[in-house]
Amino acid sequence: MAVEITQITDDEITVNQKSVYKDSNGKWIASQELSINEIRAFQEHIKSIDSNANN
Repeated sequence: MAVEITQITDDEITVNQKSVYKDSNGKWIASQELSINEIRAFQEHIKSIDSNANN
């Protein structure tokens, strides 16, 4: 199953239309439970963003 990730803001992303946001402690919080595939895709997305920000 394909996972669709959309960057809304620096602190908000949707994963298959499920909202995930960064709280005031810098922890990512999902509004609904993510599947294993969604979690993996989300983690890769965040890793990619962090990598690009450090370059």
